[in-house]
Amino acid sequence: IVEAKCHLSPEDANKIVNIVREYRKSNLWDFAPTVRSCIMFGKAIKAKNGEISASNPFFREVGRDVLISQTMRSPLSPQWQKAEKSVDSLIKQYC
Repeated sequence: IVEAKCHLSPEDANKIVNIVREYRKSNLWDFAPTVRSCIMFGKAIKAKNGEISASNPFFREVGRDVLISQTMRSPLSPQWQKAEKSVDSLIKQYC
């Protein structure tokens, strides 16, 4: 779905799906991330012709923004910083 909706290579779509899937397992969210989060993440990167890589600061920023803003109620949540660290770690792991 992510590959088709975002016009990404299978490898790039898989990286995004793995990041979101593992973030979902972390339970650091108020609302579980869904395939919609994957699509938002992929489309944002594709729109800027961004590289799906842990070394790309734009990719890391979009990952944090999409996953955390879509899954948490408030930036004041005590889980927010843990979630940021988790997303950064998952990006490094899968990219």
